[in-house]
Amino acid sequence: MFGLALNVVIVSDSAKHDFGPSRPPLLLAERLSLDGFKVFFVSSSIGSSIREKLIDYGIVPIDFRFRDVFRDASKNMFLLWSFENLFRVIARKYKSFVKCNVEDVVVLNFSSVAGVVADVWYAQGPFFPAFLDMDWRSYPFHYFVLSRYLLPYVKLLDVKHVKSMRKLSRFIVANSGFTASMYRDLGVKVDYVIYPPLDTKLFKPSTNSPVEDYVLTYIGKETDFRILDAVARRGVRIYAFGSKEQVLPEPLRQNSFFHFLGRVSTKRLIDLYSNALFTLFPFTHEPFGYIPVESLACGTPVLTYDKQGPSEVVIDGETGWLARSKREIVSLALRIWENGYSRKIRRKCRERALKFDVSKIYSIWKRVLGKLIS
Repeated sequence: MFGLALNVVIVSDSAKHDFGPSRPPLLLAERLSLDGFKVFFVSSSIGSSIREKLIDYGIVPIDFRFRDVFRDASKNMFLLWSFENLFRVIARKYKSFVKCNVEDVVVLNFSSVAGVVADVWYAQGPFFPAFLDMDWRSYPFHYFVLSRYLLPYVKLLDVKHVKSMRKLSRFIVANSGFTASMYRDLGVKVDYVIYPPLDTKLFKPSTNSPVEDYVLTYIGKETDFRILDAVARRGVRIYAFGSKEQVLPEPLRQNSFFHFLGRVSTKRLIDLYSNALFTLFPFTHEPFGYIPVESLACGTPVLTYDKQGPSEVVIDGETGWLARSKREIVSLALRIWENGYSRKIRRKCRERALKFDVSKIYSIWKRVLGKLIS
């Protein structure tokens, strides 16, 4: 398509794993490398398994080796974002790297932290709305108090950071229509919307006979814990995965119908999705939502809210259910648990997930790259 060898620099936040915000830049880097581009993958921190995978694809990993301060990835991200807004350490390291190593380059910045000159900034949502929407009352009391004091600081830095990124980037690409609307509310123009990709050859049904004797959910900073508690208290067996056990409210810990599995392997996760009756995804704030797409790819419908990113993924009544209130999502969860649903829904879930397959998303990125090069 392009007719010339081209250097592509992909800038990413911490890439310790291949899920969440790390997935789009990693999958795109792999596809670009397979397509003949010379790809440099620049990150504040790269995990050893990710480094090996990048090298296997012929991608050059550039690791700035920023150390984690906390065990919690979200806290580390917030700390690094604050630090970078004040001191621009990553931006200076990046500028020095590009000046010494790369010419004739297209820069794709997937980082929510690094303020670098780029052809494209892939915007995955401003910090302030997520911070505001978090269910702070389900956390220990000192977190709730601290959040009130930090709110003005976060908003000030966030607006400053987002407007700076607009000036530094030729194009801004948002990861959903909802995300684009948040940036427009801040007075920032978004040029394109490109959904995050998923490898649907990896995420696919692992069985033709799912057991369907539990509901699956995810535990993270965006979880609406009160919904999980309300559903579990009514006798619905819930399996939960994630790495955020320390934020689980005490009522959930004590509920015999709620089982927290912690962080699971990709293979185990695919089995969990495939065998669940449905995936329950109650959130406080979600720009896009990989959980619904992963679940659909494994043939399992999703119950979530009719708002924000997940409402762009789940089709109400076809690939899941979209609730308009907390009361409705609990009511729907109980009804589906008791009555089930048509077998046709699982087939439609898989068909819907294929719209987000990496091959389809990459074809969109190639068109954007064509415009950049021309």
